[in-house]
Amino acid sequence: MLENKELEKNNLMNLMAKNLAVFRTKLGASQEDVAIRLGLTRQTISALESGQREMTWSVFLALVLLFFRNQETKRMLVAFEIYTPELDAFLAISNEE
Repeated sequence: MLENKELEKNNLMNLMAKNLAVFRTKLGASQEDVAIRLGLTRQTISALESGQREMTWSVFLALVLLFFRNQETKRMLVAFEIYTPELDAFLAISNEE
């Protein structure tokens, strides 16, 4: 059971990393903008986007919360199956506004 949860977390983090540039662009944010909002460096965001660095769960959650606040990127999170019903239950955030 724990192994499945770890695999799911890794899958979600990989999906976010692969699509981070798309989300960031849709939000109209530069790598620097996202880095500042998350308390990271621009180089870290660049490394995540290029696959040179693995995403941590805490960075994933921070990105989800950042993109969840914008209606367009919020819809993308669901469409890309990054924001799942299981993640919604974990975070206890309502999808309704």
